[in-house]
Amino acid sequence: MKILAIGSHPDDVEIGCGGSLIKHRALKHSVKVLVLTGGGRGGDGDDEDDLVLTRFQEAKNAADLMDVDIDFFDYADTEIPGTHDVIARIEELVAEFKPDRVYIPFEQDSHQDHRNTSRVAKAACRKVKQILEYEEPSSYSTFNANFWIDITPHIEKKLEAIKLHVSQGHKEILKAKSIEGLNLYRGYQSHVQYAEGFSTFRYLE
Repeated sequence: MKILAIGSHPDDVEIGCGGSLIKHRALKHSVKVLVLTGGGRGGDGDDEDDLVLTRFQEAKNAADLMDVDIDFFDYADTEIPGTHDVIARIEELVAEFKPDRVYIPFEQDSHQDHRNTSRVAKAACRKVKQILEYEEPSSYSTFNANFWIDITPHIEKKLEAIKLHVSQGHKEILKAKSIEGLNLYRGYQSHVQYAEGFSTFRYLE
């Protein structure tokens, strides 16, 4: 099985579907992560260019820990366009990789980058049989899970991957303990210890 996970910023996929990606790798599935921006505006007073370099390295470190491949696009943080250019670039990657399942941000997320990423990904992945939208702190108020993946054996590695994004440590809601609490709640919903919840856009066996 081939899995593609698309994030707007470094750390998005670790937060939203990192445990599932680790589980896919444990099952010997091929996993690729695509990050659309360097997250240069996600710092605590840092220089944007310096922060992009830092966050790219953090994302590579997390990808190495999760044993997944990672690619980066070069769009500006908070300015991902919902245009044909972005769709075409993702389409090219999809045509080459041929994923069976794609994880994307939730379209009703309050962050404009997450919304636009979701929309362009849906257009670019229109021939992919399985598309699942993951949740992040900016989507909590509107997100309703209808698909769950048990990540109990993989929660510690997921939290380790999140902690590798050291530059984001000042954001309380993104800290590993906060995400662990969310996954514990999703586990309670699905009668396991830890789970990730998703909103199903398309799921065809």
